[in-house]
Amino acid sequence: MKRIKAYAAPGALLLLLGCQGPSLEGVNWPCDANADCEGGRICQAKACVLPTQANGVSNDQIIFGQSGAYLTGPTDLGLGMKIGVEIYFAHVNNQGGVHGRQLVLESHDDGYEPARALENMKAMFEPRRVFAALGNMGSPTAEETFPWAAAHEIPFIAPYTGDPHLRPSPPHKWLFHYRASYREEAVALTNYLLDRRTIAQPGSNIALFAQGTDDLGHVDHFGEAGLFGLSDVLRAAPYSIPEEDIEVWTYEVGARAEVMDEPVQRLLRWLASDAIQADSAGKKNAYVLMTATSQPAAAFVVAARRAFFRVQRDGDTTGDPGGWTLSAEEVTAIQGIDALIFAAMSPATRAFAQGLAAQGTFTNDQGIETPFCEGMIITHVVPHFEAQVALVNEYRQHLIEYGDGAAPGFVSLEGYIAGRLVKEALERVGPALDTEGFLAALEGLGEFDLGLGFPLKFGVGEHQASHRVWGSRVGGADCTITPILDEDFF
Repeated sequence: MKRIKAYAAPGALLLLLGCQGPSLEGVNWPCDANADCEGGRICQAKACVLPTQANGVSNDQIIFGQSGAYLTGPTDLGLGMKIGVEIYFAHVNNQGGVHGRQLVLESHDDGYEPARALENMKAMFEPRRVFAALGNMGSPTAEETFPWAAAHEIPFIAPYTGDPHLRPSPPHKWLFHYRASYREEAVALTNYLLDRRTIAQPGSNIALFAQGTDDLGHVDHFGEAGLFGLSDVLRAAPYSIPEEDIEVWTYEVGARAEVMDEPVQRLLRWLASDAIQADSAGKKNAYVLMTATSQPAAAFVVAARRAFFRVQRDGDTTGDPGGWTLSAEEVTAIQGIDALIFAAMSPATRAFAQGLAAQGTFTNDQGIETPFCEGMIITHVVPHFEAQVALVNEYRQHLIEYGDGAAPGFVSLEGYIAGRLVKEALERVGPALDTEGFLAALEGLGEFDLGLGFPLKFGVGEHQASHRVWGSRVGGADCTITPILDEDFF
């Protein structure tokens, strides 16, 4: 109706004269909302205009891309991020989308292999059909894919990685994180194990099991982040332990997860050494911090606990299958250890606990059948998936509605939050969406609240929304994950 009214007089006169009316190509019709416009136009500055479309953006949808381990590798992480993003997008789309556009996630399996992840990025973005990368999974893969994305001016949003190498200062224009870094997780976990207990623990009583380039103690960037965080605590007073003196054992990415003979042998030699000192209560407790994905972490805990209690309970001196032996003095030293406690960072979370539950029990030094997960501690960078806070309540409801039976977990909750972040920015950009406006909207969020129980923050100098770390204990026959109260953990 507005179009007829705006041009009624001249149009009527021309028709009366039997002449052809003027071409309306390029005319910007007046409008108050997108609904007043047709032909793919949007309402901007009170006029209907044809938008300048960014890659992956059409009049009715915005396509995001994701590469992760969905079929092989640490599939619990890849599928978790994929499910989390998809259930939130399904909810948004069911409400009409964002400015009339549906949100779409295009995902490709990379098996946690950097070369395949890069090929996925090229397949999605070189045809210019995808707007931004969202929730890509893994540190080794991100180290390969992000430089390519930045070189091609592609937003790289909320990857599942805490790699400190992907957190430069000042922050990179094209890269925005949701989560705390692995280094921050390692610091929080180390402080909890050593500083926040009622009984002071010697710093030499903690070691690191980490992802590496081999099984001889050489860490990759993921494992290095755990080492950096551990070192941040240990090199300071009262410990004053230099990084090179920290005990480190590794597994090689891609190696058979159940082959843990080398790191287990190194663990037992460490337990038998004079590094393990009595705490202020006279107990000898040894702690192992793990920067590992779920399968290798679970395999190491099972192999290590079996070997440790064979020595403690039976005085076994022979390594299996490596054929190495312990001396009588080493056996005596290991039998003097009061507790061996494992603590894992976020990539080894619910699937890790479930993997340990499937292994059943071991017989401890007192002859009691004990779950492999008993007494373990894990960190996570989102609240517990059963927390009673607004966003987590919404996540669980949307998982029921759109998750096709998927169980709640830390990783899918992180993917859900990633979806929420981009939706917040898209709402602020408005209908005329391009990458520069999207990045500016993310930075412009400032301090904002998604319902997590604490504020998130983006800004010109801050591209990591959260620095929070939570902790949980794992135990019982089903390896139940129970949150540690904030005042106990932080």
